[in-house]
Amino acid sequence: NPPQPRHGPQVPFALAREVAKKIAHQTQKQKRMNSAPWHSLQPKKETGADTLISQNEIDGSGIVVAILDTGVDPGAAGLQTCPDGRPKIIECLDCSGSGDCDTKTVCEKGEGDTLKGLTGRTLNLNPAWDNPSGKFRLGVKSAFDLYPRGLVGRVKAERKKAWDSSVQAAQVVLKSEPACEPKEGDAKAKAEAK
Repeated sequence: NPPQPRHGPQVPFALAREVAKKIAHQTQKQKRMNSAPWHSLQPKKETGADTLISQNEIDGSGIVVAILDTGVDPGAAGLQTCPDGRPKIIECLDCSGSGDCDTKTVCEKGEGDTLKGLTGRTLNLNPAWDNPSGKFRLGVKSAFDLYPRGLVGRVKAERKKAWDSSVQAAQVVLKSEPACEPKEGDAKAKAEAK
């Protein structure tokens, strides 16, 4: 016979183990729910989701959600994999029009993990990318087409300011140097000087 507890009712071992598992699971869920950055980024208290989670065995497993948004970064670390290892993003479709780009041009991988882009730049490919055909679709898009309007205006203003200061510096240099005199016997230069 196992030793009897000094205080309290006797609890079957299997039930005690099940209760301990449930408490551990709830503690893990609570840690995940309150851990940074999730606690501050997901408004669980405001939406009542924290109550739903604490009263039920719900963690979102097996649920597929469609999100229409113009600011999703599919490369963000938090959007890569589910706790069970499956990819979080099943499909990504840009409906904003900001990513519209003609990608009909097909190029093959060059030496190593490089590719010559449409602008002539050498593009370094991630060696982990599995592309058996070695062919890639390329396109060119102006960065201004991707920027929000406010950013476009700011970038253009900064570029204009830099351009104006470089033009002013060149004018100062030109004004301080003596004008070039045409060579003797150069009829074309003399005609232009007159």
